Parts: sequence; structure tokens; C-alpha cells
Amino acid sequence: MKKQRYFFCYSKDLHNELKAAGAQLICFAYSSHQKPFWLYEKDRLVDSILNK
Repeated sequence: MKKQRYFFCYSKDLHNELKAAGAQLICFAYSSHQKPFWLYEKDRLVDSILNK
């Protein structure tokens, strides 16, 4: 199975945790349902936070 390269974050709390840890944000946008999300490239830092 191919590993996902990007992580779509829909949680403001998780976004704040990723931001505080220094994860690189690619962009901020709104979904087609007008729900905000943050796009991160998955790397070791993002994976370690997601695997908590």
C-alpha cells in the first residue's frame, strides 16, 4: 500500500498542535462544504503527532 504524502487537517486543535511543533503548513483552504482545513506534507514530525 502506498503511503499518503499529504495530510488534510480539519481539526483546529490538531492544527494548533502541529503548528506549535513546527510542522510545515502547505496551505489553508475551505472545502466544497465551506469547512476550513489545513494541508500538511506528511513527514516524521507530522506522523509522530498523528500516532500519539
